[in-house]
Amino acid sequence: LFAKIDAQSHDPDVLFGGAQLLKSRRIRTFTFELWPSGSNEAGRNYVRLIGWLSELGYRCHDCTRPVWKHPAHRAWSAHEIVANLSASTFEFQGSNIGKWTNVVCFVPSDVPPHHK
Repeated sequence: LFAKIDAQSHDPDVLFGGAQLLKSRRIRTFTFELWPSGSNEAGRNYVRLIGWLSELGYRCHDCTRPVWKHPAHRAWSAHEIVANLSASTFEFQGSNIGKWTNVVCFVPSDVPPHHK
């Protein structure tokens, strides 16, 4: 019912690789780390991933901006989240490893099964 993915910026690969499992909706809720790490390709993969998950019926939210708890907050698009994280710096042991956030995705109980 629940999965936590943390593959050090390879989370889109893991989730795209689990397409059949996600399409079946056997995993109702999962989290993954969104870490574009300064790469344009990595950023595009995250934007593509969140769009694809939306097509499957999952709702994804940035855990640092929990819109389900504070509906007055504007939800950021995946593109905006990736752009903001890519423009941020975070130094660790003398290296800029960039910024990251965690994303939670879930299938609302009123969404019918996906049949593509």
